[in-house]
Amino acid sequence: MGSWNRILDRLRLDDKVAYVTGGGQGIGRAFAHALGEAGAKVAVVDLVLAKAEAVACELNLKGKHGAALKLGQSLLKTSIYSSFKH
Repeated sequence: MGSWNRILDRLRLDDKVAYVTGGGQGIGRAFAHALGEAGAKVAVVDLVLAKAEAVACELNLKGKHGAALKLGQSLLKTSIYSSFKH
């Protein structure tokens, strides 16, 4: 895991928004967490909103920025960015 952390340190994503489709489980969930650790604000998208919400909640509990979106919604760039405005 040490080499993975070194790679992420080189690829910081602070103030970027990552849109992870299939982020509610499996590889998508792992990517969502990795991107969050790299500093990205993560839009977790899944067919099942409850799964996306669970992963977004995990990210938020770790002090990262996560928002859940259901695949199939009209997802405009502005709606994704507005999810992270505080």
